[in-house]
Amino acid sequence: MSTPRKPNPPPGPRQTAYPNLRRGGRPPKLPPESEQKEWYFKGFAEDCTLTSGCLSARVDTSTVYRWREMDDTFVLRENQLRGEMADRLEKESLRRAYVGWDRPIYQRGVLCGYERVYSDTLMKMWLSALRPEKFRENVNVSGQVEQIVRQVAGFDATEVL
Repeated sequence: MSTPRKPNPPPGPRQTAYPNLRRGGRPPKLPPESEQKEWYFKGFAEDCTLTSGCLSARVDTSTVYRWREMDDTFVLRENQLRGEMADRLEKESLRRAYVGWDRPIYQRGVLCGYERVYSDTLMKMWLSALRPEKFRENVNVSGQVEQIVRQVAGFDATEVL
């Protein structure tokens, strides 16, 4: 029978945000803000998430919120990266809908071949975007408003008014 583990002791009074700092030392010098922003943009460009950008630049989210409030060029660059991501996603969705992809087929744990698979949902979305007059969802509401209210609510609207 093993003995229960002791919980970690609470942090001591000398523990700081920089644990590798020697006594009396200075915290590491931060890179210039422009360099931090470039690192943020490199991380943000990967998947357009705030978390990726912050991890790449090693900054807190509040710093990015401040940059967004104070720097219009920062916001423009961020929006440009979002547009580029949207273009990449469009290209990939078109490839999956039109060209498809090879899905591996396994039998008893052994790869025995591939099957070409297409995304019908993405194809439908592309068609409704490119030819809305032909592929959009058509909903026709015919009749008077009073008749519709009578059917849905179960009473005559003119009696209430």
